[in-house]
Amino acid sequence: MAKSGNHLQTEEVALIKAMLKDQKFTKQDILAYFSRPGRSINQARINEISSGHERYAAIPSASNEQLTSYLSKWEDTSLPSPDFAEQSPVHPDLLTLRFSTNNGGQIEVAATESYDVEFKESFNWSNADKYCKTLAGMANNKGGYILFGVEDKTRKIVGIKQTKMDQFDISKLNQFLSQNFSQALMVEKGQFTLSGKTIGSFYVYTSDHKPVICRGNKGLFSSGCIYFRYPGETKSIHEPELTQLLEEKRQRDEERTLKLMAQISSVGGERSAVLNLNSGEIAGTSSSFLLDETLLDKIKFISEGSFDEKAGAPALKLIGDIQPIGPHATIVKHEVSDSITETDIHRAFVSQQCKYNPKAYIKAQINLQPKWFPIFFFAKKAGLSLDELKEVITSASTDYPSRASEQLERVDKGTLPSGPPSKNNVQKYLSEICNENELDITEIDKTKSYLKALRLTNENNSNFEHVLNITKNIWKKYHGNNDLVSYFRNALTTIDKVFIGDKYFY
Repeated sequence: MAKSGNHLQTEEVALIKAMLKDQKFTKQDILAYFSRPGRSINQARINEISSGHERYAAIPSASNEQLTSYLSKWEDTSLPSPDFAEQSPVHPDLLTLRFSTNNGGQIEVAATESYDVEFKESFNWSNADKYCKTLAGMANNKGGYILFGVEDKTRKIVGIKQTKMDQFDISKLNQFLSQNFSQALMVEKGQFTLSGKTIGSFYVYTSDHKPVICRGNKGLFSSGCIYFRYPGETKSIHEPELTQLLEEKRQRDEERTLKLMAQISSVGGERSAVLNLNSGEIAGTSSSFLLDETLLDKIKFISEGSFDEKAGAPALKLIGDIQPIGPHATIVKHEVSDSITETDIHRAFVSQQCKYNPKAYIKAQINLQPKWFPIFFFAKKAGLSLDELKEVITSASTDYPSRASEQLERVDKGTLPSGPPSKNNVQKYLSEICNENELDITEIDKTKSYLKALRLTNENNSNFEHVLNITKNIWKKYHGNNDLVSYFRNALTTIDKVFIGDKYFY
Protein backbone atom coordinates (compact mmCIF):
# COMPACT_ATOMS: atom_id res chain seq x y z
CA MET A 1 0.00 0.00 0.00
CA ALA A 2 1.58 3.27 -1.12
CA LYS A 3 1.99 5.98 1.44
CA SER A 4 2.87 9.65 1.02
CA GLY A 5 4.20 11.54 4.03
CA ASN A 6 1.69 11.84 6.86
CA HIS A 7 -1.39 11.97 4.60
CA LEU A 8 -3.93 9.16 4.59
CA GLN A 9 -4.47 7.48 1.24
CA THR A 10 -7.92 6.71 -0.19
CA GLU A 11 -7.66 2.99 0.55
CA GLU A 12 -6.60 3.78 4.14
CA VAL A 13 -9.61 6.03 4.67
CA ALA A 14 -11.82 3.21 3.38
CA LEU A 15 -10.24 0.80 5.87
CA ILE A 16 -10.64 3.29 8.74
CA LYS A 17 -14.33 3.66 7.91
CA ALA A 18 -14.70 -0.12 8.08
CA MET A 19 -12.91 -0.20 11.46
CA LEU A 20 -15.14 2.58 12.81
CA LYS A 21 -18.19 0.56 11.73
CA ASP A 22 -16.83 -2.48 13.50
CA GLN A 23 -17.01 -0.77 16.93
CA LYS A 24 -14.47 -3.14 18.48
CA PHE A 25 -11.73 -0.70 17.48
CA THR A 26 -11.23 2.47 19.52
CA LYS A 27 -9.94 5.57 17.75
CA GLN A 28 -6.63 5.07 19.55
CA ASP A 29 -6.46 1.49 18.19
CA ILE A 30 -7.12 2.73 14.66
CA LEU A 31 -4.42 5.37 14.99
CA ALA A 32 -1.88 2.67 15.90
CA TYR A 33 -2.65 0.65 12.75
CA PHE A 34 -1.78 3.54 10.44
CA SER A 35 1.16 5.14 12.28
CA ARG A 36 4.61 3.90 11.39
CA PRO A 37 8.23 4.83 12.09
CA GLY A 38 8.75 8.22 10.48
CA ARG A 39 5.03 8.69 9.89
CA SER A 40 2.74 10.10 12.56
CA ILE A 41 -1.00 10.42 11.83
CA ASN A 42 -2.86 13.13 13.74
CA GLN A 43 -5.84 11.89 15.76
CA ALA A 44 -7.88 14.72 14.22
CA ARG A 45 -7.92 12.84 10.90
CA ILE A 46 -9.66 9.88 12.56
CA ASN A 47 -12.14 12.27 14.18
CA GLU A 48 -12.89 13.89 10.82
CA ILE A 49 -13.52 10.54 9.13
CA SER A 50 -15.78 9.50 12.01
CA SER A 51 -17.82 12.72 11.82
CA GLY A 52 -18.27 12.52 8.02
CA HIS A 53 -16.03 15.45 7.07
CA GLU A 54 -16.54 16.49 3.44
CA ARG A 55 -12.89 15.72 2.71
CA TYR A 56 -13.61 12.02 3.12
CA ALA A 57 -17.37 11.85 2.47
CA ALA A 58 -17.10 10.45 -1.08
CA ILE A 59 -14.83 7.55 -0.11
CA PRO A 60 -16.80 4.29 0.46
CA SER A 61 -16.07 1.98 3.37
CA ALA A 62 -13.86 -1.06 2.73
CA SER A 63 -15.53 -4.45 2.72
CA ASN A 64 -15.18 -6.90 5.60
CA GLU A 65 -12.96 -9.06 3.38
CA GLN A 66 -10.65 -6.14 2.59
CA LEU A 67 -10.40 -5.21 6.28
CA THR A 68 -9.69 -8.81 7.30
CA SER A 69 -6.97 -9.05 4.64
CA TYR A 70 -5.34 -5.80 5.78
CA LEU A 71 -5.37 -6.78 9.46
CA SER A 72 -3.89 -10.19 8.62
CA LYS A 73 -1.01 -8.60 6.70
CA TRP A 74 -0.48 -5.99 9.41
CA GLU A 75 -0.17 -8.67 12.11
CA ASP A 76 2.39 -10.52 10.01
CA THR A 77 4.77 -7.58 9.84
CA SER A 78 7.69 -7.17 12.22
CA LEU A 79 6.90 -3.55 12.94
CA PRO A 80 6.78 -2.38 16.55
CA SER A 81 3.59 -3.22 18.40
CA PRO A 82 1.22 -0.28 18.89
CA ASP A 83 1.07 -0.65 22.65
CA PHE A 84 4.35 1.22 23.08
CA ALA A 85 2.69 4.62 22.79
CA GLU A 86 3.41 6.73 25.82
CA GLN A 87 0.51 6.99 28.19
CA SER A 88 1.48 10.41 29.48
CA PRO A 89 -1.51 12.75 29.91
CA VAL A 90 0.28 15.24 27.61
CA HIS A 91 0.95 12.77 24.80
CA PRO A 92 -0.20 14.52 21.56
CA ASP A 93 -2.47 11.65 20.54
CA LEU A 94 -4.27 11.59 23.88
CA LEU A 95 -4.60 15.37 23.94
CA THR A 96 -5.99 15.44 20.41
CA LEU A 97 -8.46 12.71 21.27
CA ARG A 98 -9.74 14.50 24.35
CA PHE A 99 -9.78 18.04 22.99
CA SER A 100 -11.39 17.53 19.60
CA THR A 101 -12.89 20.33 17.49
CA ASN A 102 -16.34 21.73 16.77
CA ASN A 103 -17.06 23.60 13.55
CA GLY A 104 -19.95 25.98 14.00
CA GLY A 105 -18.83 28.64 11.56
CA GLN A 106 -15.44 28.78 13.25
CA ILE A 107 -13.18 26.04 14.52
CA GLU A 108 -13.28 25.75 18.30
CA VAL A 109 -12.28 23.26 21.00
CA ALA A 110 -15.15 20.89 21.78
CA ALA A 111 -14.39 20.83 25.54
CA THR A 112 -15.39 23.65 27.89
CA GLU A 113 -13.62 25.12 30.90
CA SER A 114 -14.37 22.96 33.92
CA TYR A 115 -12.80 21.79 37.17
CA ASP A 116 -9.96 20.14 35.23
CA VAL A 117 -9.55 22.39 32.14
CA GLU A 118 -8.62 26.06 31.77
CA PHE A 119 -7.94 27.93 28.52
CA LYS A 120 -5.35 30.65 27.95
CA GLU A 121 -5.10 32.62 24.71
CA SER A 122 -1.30 32.88 24.89
CA PHE A 123 1.65 31.68 26.93
CA ASN A 124 3.77 34.28 28.72
CA TRP A 125 5.91 33.50 31.76
CA SER A 126 5.18 36.96 33.20
CA ASN A 127 1.79 35.44 34.11
CA ALA A 128 3.43 32.67 36.17
CA ASP A 129 1.41 33.50 39.29
CA LYS A 130 -1.87 33.05 37.38
CA TYR A 131 -0.75 29.71 35.94
CA CYS A 132 0.57 28.40 39.25
CA LYS A 133 -2.50 29.45 41.22
CA THR A 134 -4.60 27.40 38.79
CA LEU A 135 -2.21 24.44 38.96
CA ALA A 136 -2.27 24.48 42.77
CA GLY A 137 -6.08 24.61 42.74
CA MET A 138 -6.25 21.65 40.36
CA ALA A 139 -3.71 19.70 42.46
CA ASN A 140 -6.02 20.21 45.46
CA ASN A 141 -8.87 18.77 43.39
CA LYS A 142 -8.38 15.97 40.83
CA GLY A 143 -5.62 17.45 38.69
CA GLY A 144 -6.12 18.98 35.26
CA TYR A 145 -4.94 20.89 32.21
CA ILE A 146 -4.11 24.47 31.28
CA LEU A 147 -4.29 24.79 27.48
CA PHE A 148 -2.44 27.66 25.79
CA GLY A 149 -3.64 28.92 22.41
CA VAL A 150 -7.40 28.77 23.05
CA GLU A 151 -9.59 31.82 23.80
CA ASP A 152 -11.20 31.27 27.19
CA LYS A 153 -14.63 32.74 26.33
CA THR A 154 -15.14 31.57 22.74
CA ARG A 155 -13.01 28.40 22.81
CA LYS A 156 -11.68 29.56 19.44
CA ILE A 157 -8.31 28.03 18.54
CA VAL A 158 -5.74 30.79 18.03
CA GLY A 159 -2.61 28.73 18.64
CA ILE A 160 0.84 29.62 19.97
CA LYS A 161 4.28 29.52 18.35
CA GLN A 162 5.38 25.94 17.78
CA THR A 163 8.64 26.53 19.66
CA LYS A 164 6.97 28.16 22.68
CA MET A 165 6.56 24.99 24.74
CA ASP A 166 9.66 23.27 23.36
CA GLN A 167 11.87 26.11 24.53
CA PHE A 168 10.24 26.54 27.93
CA ASP A 169 12.28 24.92 30.71
CA ILE A 170 9.87 23.07 33.01
CA SER A 171 12.37 23.42 35.88
CA LYS A 172 11.49 27.15 36.04
CA LEU A 173 7.89 26.19 36.75
CA ASN A 174 8.90 23.61 39.35
CA GLN A 175 11.13 26.12 41.14
CA PHE A 176 8.41 28.78 41.12
CA LEU A 177 5.88 26.34 42.57
CA SER A 178 8.31 25.15 45.26
CA GLN A 179 9.05 28.74 46.29
CA ASN A 180 5.40 29.73 46.62
CA PHE A 181 3.63 26.58 47.84
CA SER A 182 4.00 24.12 50.68
CA GLN A 183 4.97 21.17 48.50
CA ALA A 184 6.29 20.25 45.07
CA LEU A 185 3.67 19.53 42.42
CA MET A 186 4.01 16.99 39.63
CA VAL A 187 3.54 18.90 36.37
CA GLU A 188 4.14 17.84 32.76
CA LYS A 189 4.24 20.05 29.69
CA GLY A 190 3.22 19.12 26.17
CA GLN A 191 1.79 20.36 22.91
CA PHE A 192 -0.42 19.09 20.11
CA THR A 193 -2.08 20.33 16.93
CA LEU A 194 -5.73 21.14 16.25
CA SER A 195 -6.88 22.63 12.95
CA GLY A 196 -3.27 23.22 11.96
CA LYS A 197 -2.47 25.32 15.05
CA THR A 198 -0.23 24.48 17.99
CA ILE A 199 -1.76 24.25 21.45
CA GLY A 200 0.53 24.08 24.49
CA SER A 201 -0.41 22.33 27.71
CA PHE A 202 0.49 21.98 31.36
CA TYR A 203 -0.93 18.98 33.17
CA VAL A 204 -0.80 18.82 36.97
CA TYR A 205 -1.46 15.58 38.83
CA THR A 206 -3.69 15.54 41.87
CA SER A 207 -1.57 15.92 45.01
CA ASP A 208 -1.09 12.91 47.26
CA HIS A 209 -0.53 15.23 50.22
CA LYS A 210 -3.43 17.68 50.18
CA PRO A 211 -3.93 20.44 51.01
CA VAL A 212 -1.39 22.36 48.95
CA ILE A 213 -0.99 25.66 50.84
CA CYS A 214 0.24 28.96 49.42
CA ARG A 215 3.23 30.43 51.25
CA GLY A 216 4.03 33.26 48.83
CA ASN A 217 2.67 36.76 49.22
CA LYS A 218 3.30 38.41 45.84
CA GLY A 219 1.07 39.14 42.89
CA LEU A 220 -2.06 36.99 43.08
CA PHE A 221 -0.71 34.92 45.97
CA SER A 222 -1.89 35.22 49.55
CA SER A 223 0.18 33.42 52.17
CA GLY A 224 -1.74 30.70 54.01
CA CYS A 225 -4.43 30.45 51.32
CA ILE A 226 -5.60 27.10 49.96
CA TYR A 227 -6.68 27.39 46.32
CA PHE A 228 -9.21 24.98 44.89
CA ARG A 229 -10.37 24.38 41.35
CA TYR A 230 -14.12 24.79 40.90
CA PRO A 231 -15.89 24.43 37.51
CA GLY A 232 -14.44 27.19 35.32
CA GLU A 233 -12.55 29.05 38.08
CA THR A 234 -9.87 28.80 40.75
CA LYS A 235 -10.45 30.52 44.10
CA SER A 236 -9.96 30.15 47.85
CA ILE A 237 -11.41 26.90 49.08
CA HIS A 238 -14.89 26.84 50.61
CA GLU A 239 -15.69 25.13 53.90
CA PRO A 240 -17.28 21.91 52.49
CA GLU A 241 -14.29 21.17 50.22
CA LEU A 242 -11.79 22.05 52.96
CA THR A 243 -13.56 19.74 55.40
CA GLN A 244 -13.38 16.95 52.83
CA LEU A 245 -9.65 17.51 52.19
CA LEU A 246 -8.87 17.48 55.90
CA GLU A 247 -10.93 14.32 56.41
CA GLU A 248 -9.08 12.62 53.54
CA LYS A 249 -5.77 13.70 55.10
CA ARG A 250 -6.85 12.31 58.48
CA GLN A 251 -7.73 8.99 56.87
CA ARG A 252 -4.39 8.83 55.02
CA ASP A 253 -2.48 9.58 58.22
CA GLU A 254 -4.45 6.94 60.06
CA GLU A 255 -3.77 4.35 57.35
CA ARG A 256 -0.04 5.12 57.42
CA THR A 257 0.04 4.83 61.19
CA LEU A 258 -1.73 1.47 61.07
CA LYS A 259 0.69 0.22 58.39
CA LEU A 260 3.64 1.40 60.48
CA MET A 261 2.28 -0.34 63.56
CA ALA A 262 1.79 -3.53 61.55
CA GLN A 263 5.41 -3.34 60.35
CA ILE A 264 6.66 -2.77 63.89
CA SER A 265 4.58 -5.70 65.07
CA SER A 266 6.00 -7.98 62.36
CA VAL A 267 9.59 -6.96 63.17
CA GLY A 268 9.09 -6.94 66.91
CA GLY A 269 9.02 -3.89 69.16
CA GLU A 270 12.38 -4.76 70.72
CA ARG A 271 14.04 -4.70 67.27
CA SER A 272 12.39 -1.49 66.01
CA ALA A 273 13.36 2.16 66.23
CA VAL A 274 11.80 5.48 65.25
CA LEU A 275 13.59 8.32 63.42
CA ASN A 276 12.52 11.85 64.38
CA LEU A 277 13.26 13.93 61.27
CA ASN A 278 13.14 17.18 63.27
CA SER A 279 15.59 16.28 66.03
CA GLY A 280 17.61 13.51 64.34
CA GLU A 281 16.98 11.15 67.26
CA ILE A 282 16.63 7.46 66.44
CA ALA A 283 15.01 5.88 69.49
CA GLY A 284 14.53 2.18 70.25
CA THR A 285 13.32 0.30 73.30
CA SER A 286 16.81 -0.38 74.66
CA SER A 287 18.84 2.61 73.43
CA SER A 288 18.89 5.59 71.13
CA PHE A 289 21.38 7.70 69.15
CA LEU A 290 21.46 10.92 67.14
CA LEU A 291 22.21 11.81 63.54
CA ASP A 292 24.25 14.99 63.31
CA GLU A 293 21.87 17.84 62.40
CA THR A 294 24.02 18.74 59.39
CA LEU A 295 23.18 15.34 57.91
CA LEU A 296 19.41 15.59 58.27
CA ASP A 297 19.15 17.68 55.11
CA LYS A 298 20.70 14.79 53.20
CA ILE A 299 17.67 12.64 53.89
CA LYS A 300 15.39 13.42 50.98
CA PHE A 301 11.82 12.35 50.39
CA ILE A 302 10.80 13.99 47.12
CA SER A 303 13.90 15.30 45.39
CA GLU A 304 16.17 12.30 46.04
CA GLY A 305 13.64 9.50 46.39
CA SER A 306 9.92 9.03 46.43
CA PHE A 307 6.97 7.71 48.34
CA ASP A 308 6.05 5.33 45.55
CA GLU A 309 8.93 2.97 44.93
CA LYS A 310 6.09 0.47 44.84
CA ALA A 311 2.73 1.89 43.95
CA GLY A 312 0.85 2.74 47.12
CA ALA A 313 3.67 1.73 49.45
CA PRO A 314 5.34 4.77 51.12
CA ALA A 315 9.08 4.28 51.39
CA LEU A 316 11.74 6.49 53.00
CA LYS A 317 15.04 6.37 51.12
CA LEU A 318 18.33 7.43 52.69
CA ILE A 319 20.49 8.92 49.92
CA GLY A 320 23.99 10.29 50.33
CA ASP A 321 26.81 9.95 52.85
CA ILE A 322 24.68 9.34 55.96
CA GLN A 323 27.09 8.49 58.77
CA PRO A 324 26.30 7.33 62.33
CA ILE A 325 27.68 9.04 65.42
CA GLY A 326 30.06 6.70 67.16
CA PRO A 327 32.42 3.97 65.91
CA HIS A 328 30.27 0.90 66.61
CA ALA A 329 27.09 1.65 64.67
CA THR A 330 25.94 -0.02 61.46
CA ILE A 331 25.26 1.87 58.26
CA VAL A 332 22.22 0.77 56.25
CA LYS A 333 22.39 2.22 52.76
CA HIS A 334 19.76 2.13 50.02
CA GLU A 335 20.65 3.60 46.63
CA VAL A 336 18.12 3.42 43.81
CA SER A 337 20.94 3.91 41.31
CA ASP A 338 22.45 0.58 42.36
CA SER A 339 19.66 -1.31 40.61
CA ILE A 340 19.34 0.79 37.42
CA THR A 341 20.55 -1.06 34.31
CA GLU A 342 21.55 0.02 30.81
CA THR A 343 18.10 -1.08 29.62
CA ASP A 344 16.46 1.15 32.25
CA ILE A 345 18.48 4.15 31.05
CA HIS A 346 17.64 3.54 27.38
CA ARG A 347 13.96 2.93 28.15
CA ALA A 348 13.73 6.19 30.11
CA PHE A 349 15.37 8.19 27.33
CA VAL A 350 13.37 6.86 24.36
CA SER A 351 10.09 7.26 26.28
CA GLN A 352 11.23 10.56 27.90
CA GLN A 353 9.83 9.20 31.16
CA CYS A 354 11.79 8.56 34.39
CA LYS A 355 10.60 5.81 36.70
CA TYR A 356 13.11 6.93 39.34
CA ASN A 357 14.61 10.27 40.28
CA PRO A 358 16.59 11.58 37.26
CA LYS A 359 19.77 11.94 39.34
CA ALA A 360 19.70 8.20 40.03
CA TYR A 361 20.13 7.49 36.29
CA ILE A 362 23.17 9.78 36.20
CA LYS A 363 24.74 8.08 39.22
CA ALA A 364 24.05 4.65 37.72
CA GLN A 365 26.16 5.48 34.66
CA ILE A 366 29.24 5.82 36.88
CA ASN A 367 28.89 2.14 37.85
CA LEU A 368 28.07 0.57 34.49
CA GLN A 369 30.62 -0.84 32.08
CA PRO A 370 29.67 1.04 28.86
CA LYS A 371 30.93 4.59 28.60
CA TRP A 372 28.35 6.13 26.31
CA PHE A 373 24.88 6.90 27.60
CA PRO A 374 22.39 9.76 27.23
CA ILE A 375 23.02 11.98 30.25
CA PHE A 376 21.75 15.50 29.46
CA PHE A 377 18.10 14.41 29.33
CA PHE A 378 18.33 13.28 32.96
CA ALA A 379 20.21 16.44 34.00
CA LYS A 380 17.53 18.63 32.38
CA LYS A 381 14.77 16.54 33.97
CA ALA A 382 16.42 17.08 37.37
CA GLY A 383 16.72 20.84 36.76
CA LEU A 384 20.54 20.78 36.97
CA SER A 385 22.99 23.25 35.51
CA LEU A 386 26.16 21.98 33.83
CA ASP A 387 28.18 22.59 37.01
CA GLU A 388 25.55 20.81 39.11
CA LEU A 389 25.66 17.86 36.70
CA LYS A 390 29.41 17.64 37.19
CA GLU A 391 28.90 17.75 40.95
CA VAL A 392 26.46 14.81 40.80
CA ILE A 393 29.05 12.81 38.82
CA THR A 394 31.89 13.78 41.18
CA SER A 395 29.95 12.95 44.34
CA ALA A 396 28.49 9.63 43.12
CA SER A 397 29.67 6.56 45.00
CA THR A 398 31.49 4.15 42.67
CA ASP A 399 33.89 1.22 42.58
CA TYR A 400 35.17 2.51 39.23
CA PRO A 401 36.78 5.94 39.79
CA SER A 402 38.19 5.92 36.25
CA ARG A 403 34.67 5.66 34.85
CA ALA A 404 33.61 8.68 36.90
CA SER A 405 36.59 10.60 35.49
CA GLU A 406 35.64 9.62 31.93
CA GLN A 407 32.04 10.76 32.41
CA LEU A 408 33.20 14.01 33.96
CA GLU A 409 35.61 14.64 31.09
CA ARG A 410 33.05 13.97 28.35
CA VAL A 411 30.48 16.25 30.03
CA ASP A 412 33.09 18.96 30.61
CA LYS A 413 34.32 18.91 27.01
CA GLY A 414 31.05 17.93 25.33
CA THR A 415 32.66 15.02 23.51
CA LEU A 416 30.81 12.37 21.50
CA PRO A 417 31.54 8.72 20.62
CA SER A 418 34.42 8.38 18.19
CA GLY A 419 34.08 7.35 14.56
CA PRO A 420 31.10 9.45 13.39
CA PRO A 421 29.78 8.09 10.08
CA SER A 422 30.68 9.69 6.78
CA LYS A 423 27.71 11.63 5.44
CA ASN A 424 28.35 10.24 1.96
CA ASN A 425 27.99 6.66 3.25
CA VAL A 426 24.61 7.23 4.90
CA GLN A 427 23.20 10.08 2.78
CA LYS A 428 20.30 7.95 1.50
CA TYR A 429 19.26 6.95 5.03
CA LEU A 430 19.75 10.46 6.42
CA SER A 431 17.52 11.89 3.66
CA GLU A 432 14.78 9.38 4.49
CA ILE A 433 14.93 10.44 8.13
CA CYS A 434 14.99 14.18 7.43
CA ASN A 435 12.16 13.90 4.88
CA GLU A 436 10.13 11.91 7.41
CA ASN A 437 9.74 8.97 5.04
CA GLU A 438 8.57 5.58 6.21
CA LEU A 439 11.64 3.65 7.36
CA ASP A 440 12.22 -0.06 6.81
CA ILE A 441 13.67 -1.36 10.08
CA THR A 442 12.84 -5.01 9.40
CA GLU A 443 16.47 -5.79 8.42
CA ILE A 444 19.46 -5.54 10.76
CA ASP A 445 21.84 -4.01 8.19
CA LYS A 446 19.40 -1.27 7.18
CA THR A 447 18.69 -0.53 10.82
CA LYS A 448 22.43 -0.14 11.46
CA SER A 449 22.55 2.43 8.65
CA TYR A 450 19.60 4.32 10.11
CA LEU A 451 21.29 4.37 13.53
CA LYS A 452 24.47 5.72 11.92
CA ALA A 453 22.47 8.37 10.07
CA LEU A 454 20.70 9.42 13.27
CA ARG A 455 24.10 10.59 14.55
CA LEU A 456 24.08 13.24 11.82
CA THR A 457 20.66 14.68 12.67
CA ASN A 458 20.33 18.07 14.34
CA GLU A 459 17.80 20.88 14.77
CA ASN A 460 18.67 22.28 11.33
CA ASN A 461 17.69 19.16 9.40
CA SER A 462 15.37 17.17 11.68
CA ASN A 463 12.62 17.42 14.26
CA PHE A 464 13.57 16.07 17.70
CA GLU A 465 10.20 14.42 18.25
CA HIS A 466 10.52 12.62 14.91
CA VAL A 467 14.08 11.49 15.65
CA LEU A 468 13.00 10.30 19.08
CA ASN A 469 10.09 8.36 17.57
CA ILE A 470 12.50 6.51 15.27
CA THR A 471 14.83 5.54 18.11
CA LYS A 472 11.86 4.49 20.21
CA ASN A 473 10.62 2.10 17.54
CA ILE A 474 14.09 0.67 16.90
CA TRP A 475 14.55 0.16 20.65
CA LYS A 476 11.17 -1.53 20.94
CA LYS A 477 12.07 -4.01 18.22
CA TYR A 478 15.77 -4.61 18.87
CA HIS A 479 16.74 -3.75 22.46
CA GLY A 480 19.02 -6.45 23.77
CA ASN A 481 20.23 -7.39 20.26
CA ASN A 482 24.03 -7.67 20.51
CA ASP A 483 24.52 -6.80 16.82
CA LEU A 484 23.00 -3.36 17.33
CA VAL A 485 23.87 -2.47 20.91
CA SER A 486 26.95 -0.34 20.15
CA TYR A 487 25.18 1.43 17.26
CA PHE A 488 22.26 2.18 19.54
CA ARG A 489 24.47 3.49 22.38
CA ASN A 490 26.29 5.84 20.03
CA ALA A 491 23.08 7.08 18.42
CA LEU A 492 21.30 7.78 21.72
CA THR A 493 24.35 9.51 23.19
CA THR A 494 24.68 11.75 20.12
CA ILE A 495 20.96 12.60 19.94
CA ASP A 496 21.01 13.45 23.65
CA LYS A 497 24.03 15.74 23.25
CA VAL A 498 22.91 17.45 20.02
CA PHE A 499 19.22 18.03 20.79
CA ILE A 500 19.36 18.50 24.58
CA GLY A 501 22.96 19.09 25.69
CA ASP A 502 23.84 21.71 23.08
CA LYS A 503 20.50 23.46 23.52
CA TYR A 504 20.35 23.67 27.31
CA PHE A 505 23.88 23.18 28.69
CA TYR A 506 26.47 24.61 26.27
